Amino acid sequence: EQARRRLAAAEGEVAFPAPAPPDGALARLHLLAAALRQTEAAEADRLVLSLGLAWMLDHTPTAQIERDAAVLADLLHARGRRDLIWVAPPRFPGWEEEAREVMQAVKRVARARDLPVADLYMPSATDPASLGWFERGNPALNALGLERSARAVRRLAEAGHGG
Repeated sequence: EQARRRLAAAEGEVAFPAPAPPDGALARLHLLAAALRQTEAAEADRLVLSLGLAWMLDHTPTAQIERDAAVLADLLHARGRRDLIWVAPPRFPGWEEEAREVMQAVKRVARARDLPVADLYMPSATDPASLGWFERGNPALNALGLERSARAVRRLAEAGHGG
């Protein structure tokens, strides 16, 4: 987590990993409010939303992830944030199906709102070398994986997306 924040700060971006929401609408509203406070405090050129890992580990249903992502995107847009880039998670070893479901949900939400997506899933699903992106025995990106993630976001930003 610290490496991701340092990398995001070096890129002039804010990485926002959304935690897995607990059950219940009130708890989800509380988490969305906390997310909004975090993004409002961010003084960055763009906001990078990285959904998925905690929801994957919690086996949150795809429909709920999609609803939560849509609410967050709409609230950020209503508050004037037009500089969003979504990150579709990579195909974490051992969590392939969950990662695919999160990737699809993120892409549906982003497509409906004309927002860019840095897709880490497809490259990690098709490139055998992507197994070197992950910490051993832990569903987290290592330094190489973080660099690949930053590169995907940077390509979108340089193409004029997300800000």
